[in-house]
Amino acid sequence: VLSFGALDIHTTLNLAFQRAAEGAVTAGVADLDRRLGFPPYTDAPQDARSDYVQAALLCTDLSNGHVKAMVGGRDIFVSYYNRATDARRQPGSSFKPIAYLAAFGSGKVTPLSLFIDEPRAYRVNGRPWSPTNFRDSYLGLTTAAWALIRSANATSVQVVDRIGPQSVVDLAERLGVLSPLSAVPSIALGSSEVSVIDLVTAYGSIANYGLRLIPTFITRIVDRNTDAELFQHRPAPTPVVDPVHAYSVLRLLQNVVDRGTGSAVRRLGYTGAAAGKTGTTNDNTDAWFTGFTPDYVASVWIGFDTRKGNRRLVDRHTRQQITGGSGAAPIWTTFMTSVNPNPSGSFTAPAGVVEQVIDPFTGLDPALIDSPTVRPITIALPEGTRPSTAADVDSVVSMRETVQD
Repeated sequence: VLSFGALDIHTTLNLAFQRAAEGAVTAGVADLDRRLGFPPYTDAPQDARSDYVQAALLCTDLSNGHVKAMVGGRDIFVSYYNRATDARRQPGSSFKPIAYLAAFGSGKVTPLSLFIDEPRAYRVNGRPWSPTNFRDSYLGLTTAAWALIRSANATSVQVVDRIGPQSVVDLAERLGVLSPLSAVPSIALGSSEVSVIDLVTAYGSIANYGLRLIPTFITRIVDRNTDAELFQHRPAPTPVVDPVHAYSVLRLLQNVVDRGTGSAVRRLGYTGAAAGKTGTTNDNTDAWFTGFTPDYVASVWIGFDTRKGNRRLVDRHTRQQITGGSGAAPIWTTFMTSVNPNPSGSFTAPAGVVEQVIDPFTGLDPALIDSPTVRPITIALPEGTRPSTAADVDSVVSMRETVQD
């Protein structure tokens, strides 16, 4: 409770959650300092501390939108700037689930839709643009499901090209993203800047099966002199997307944690039900992990406040890029392990959904694949979705060969 004059303001923050968030961020940025080659933060002079890597974390309760914990930066004595609510940075691949959800809702793409994940050239505003995958690694023939799980840039752009970028912007706004977005093809790769609270709201809408809850920091305001309640927050869940499509994306984000770019969550020991997505910008300046359990959703951002000195998230010792999976996901995992080690229940499929085990590349029944190179995945589909057939695979491959010829 905060007291201001004659008012008692009851906030949503939970002290145990807040301490866990601060501890996770403190430990996470200390590890990043070491990997980035910075001297220990406590040894740095006050005027040099603003050059160090920053982080932000925000967590809300999925049942009511209450903000349980918020860290706006690593050191309030250096900067009061709240990077959880006020900063806008490119989310990278963290934005892909929104693009795929828009595609599934359009009816033009399903998790079983087939694409050729490969470099392709586009013209944007009269200029050539050729999006590439991380480390120039491509999947070839793939389902949309596997492309999201493996965070394939090339296929994600094809998905948005099929439905149009404006439909992605429209859905993002319905999901609760308040930052201004540009309806351009690169929105598939998170080119428009957003805030941490934007992603918490949007992912929360997915986790709640298509119901949007606006995050709140205040539960009620009481007049201390009269005990009159002047304000009480009442959650107002708003349907913004079909729960069947929301669950289809949710199920893929579970695979991201179990099999994809978010697998650090499992490697670091979190065993509860979880789903989420990493994000890393091309210029190595920002990295994210946004994820949820059946109880809570949280987003973590790491990066530098400015481009001063050409700062990049690159490990000084290994020369490897520090990604959302290796930099932000560990902070999320430390926090969630502390506050929600055993989520209440698990994610349950809504009516109208069927789960199907598929070969991730072709969408076929794994029994039809002689020597699958990757073990099968389980995905969720709207009832009546036509499964892939060998003919579908052949037609996509033939179409590619025709285009190349």
